[in-house]
Order: sequence, then structure tokens, then C-alpha cells
Amino acid sequence: MKSSSEKTKWGSTLSGAVVSTLVGLTASNVGIISFEAPTYSVVMEYLLPLAVPLLLFKADLRQVVHSTGALLFAFLLGSGHTCRYLFVCFFVYFMLIKLHFGEFFSTN
Repeated sequence: MKSSSEKTKWGSTLSGAVVSTLVGLTASNVGIISFEAPTYSVVMEYLLPLAVPLLLFKADLRQVVHSTGALLFAFLLGSGHTCRYLFVCFFVYFMLIKLHFGEFFSTN
């Protein structure tokens, strides 16, 4: 059964989590909610991080993989190589520091 917000064109496009996030951000930027208010900190610390899983529960991962196709593959390939080279550079840099400043790292 669809809710009243899902019957409209905008409501079917946007989920409740997105709408509540946008309303909260707009209210804080307009000045309805001040940045120092305890409500603002509760929203930013607890409710906003909970909105991300709510968005993911609604997502159909098969459709996401199908629609992104090669772009998703390129992103995963690039992020994997970035992580791999980060570890390689970290160990190479550590070995260069140990080679040049070995007397500081000695256990004697």
C-alpha cells in the first residue's frame, strides 16, 4: 500500500529519508533551527546517519549494478588499485626512512 507521499510524482522519486534531511538542512540554513540548539546536534549525530541505511533498504542492488554497468566496474577497479598502491607506498616510504635514519629505529 502506497503512502500519500508516494502517490505524487515528487514523492515517488524522493524517499522519506531524503525529504526529512532536506527539510532539516533548509530549516537550519534559514534560521528556524539554530546551530547551537540541542535538536540540531541530535539530528546531525543520530538521525542523519540513520537516513543512509534507510535509503539503502529501498535500493534494488540488481538494478543499481545493471544501470551503472561499466562505470561501477571502473570505480571498483580504481578504488582497489588506490588501496593497493597506498599500502605499497606506505611500506616503501617506511623502508626509505628506516634506510636513511636507521640509527633512530635500532633497538640497541
